[in-house]
Amino acid sequence: MNQRHPTASPAGIAVLLCFCLIVGGCGPAKHPPIEKTAYLLAVPLPQSTPAARPTHCIAIRTCDAAAAFASGSFVYRSGTIEYERDFYNRFLIPPADQITQTLSDWMRAIQWDVCVPGTSPKDLYTIVPTLEAFYGDFRDRNKPAAVVKMQISLTFTDSTSKSVRTLLTRSYGATVPVPISPRAADLVGAFSEGIGQILSQFQQDAEASF
Repeated sequence: MNQRHPTASPAGIAVLLCFCLIVGGCGPAKHPPIEKTAYLLAVPLPQSTPAARPTHCIAIRTCDAAAAFASGSFVYRSGTIEYERDFYNRFLIPPADQITQTLSDWMRAIQWDVCVPGTSPKDLYTIVPTLEAFYGDFRDRNKPAAVVKMQISLTFTDSTSKSVRTLLTRSYGATVPVPISPRAADLVGAFSEGIGQILSQFQQDAEASF
């Protein structure tokens, strides 16, 4: 009498092979983790005394940002309508949030009175910033640059007349050259310099409107 030997199904063989590979450490090669680097802006603050100071404290609204530049990703512009994000480098905190804090630091550096958060003075100035563009411009590979564009408004709330007057609304822009084939740190430094240029221009405009 012939004795029949059991045969393994193809599915069973596949499972067995996978188990042997895993136990034996012979599975697919493990790729090293992708290294990502996070950065913070470092805007140089003014050292000189302002020509004029506001008569009331200044409230600073949280900086809004255009949707394309609202995240913490580095954004690069390569054409008229072509943009891309950097997978390896990003900001630890979104640029718009950093600009809000930088505005507060800037006002204190020039000794302008910043309203205490949570208080509601009857008379006050209000700064309303919006980040419109924030990208590395590589449309001309021989002349790369960091581009920053903002709109900043300055209003005054007058309790006597019960009105809010717009003293200033202006779009500001800064284009700061960077080296050919720049490092991420080069771009961060250029972005910081560009923000400093914009805030310096805004300060001059605000002084003239007080």
